[in-house]
Amino acid sequence: ALEACALLTPLHIVPEWYFLCQYAMLKAVPNKNAGFIVLLTSIFALFFFGEIRNLTTFCLLNNNSFSLSFFFLSSLSFLWIGAQFPQEKFLSYARILTLYYYLLLMCILFSKKKNL
Repeated sequence: ALEACALLTPLHIVPEWYFLCQYAMLKAVPNKNAGFIVLLTSIFALFFFGEIRNLTTFCLLNNNSFSLSFFFLSSLSFLWIGAQFPQEKFLSYARILTLYYYLLLMCILFSKKKNL
């Protein structure tokens, strides 16, 4: 018989698909408090995207199109990594992608829009 530990989650339990991005970020951060901050800022960033006016207007003429496409690709990569077992290879991928995610977020949120 296996002993049950109330503090550990079994490795085969994976959250629903819409939580996989945040789950991959939480797996990438070893500290619980820092993981909570990363989780909150990733969710707030999605709210900021909704509040930015004219983000998609003239998207092809704007410098943001490159950043937005890579932001979408990094989100898809987070979905894939979040569904994997927490092995060292996938954890290192998640750490690199988390840094890349926040770098892209800064590029998108703080970029100036061209005046046409």
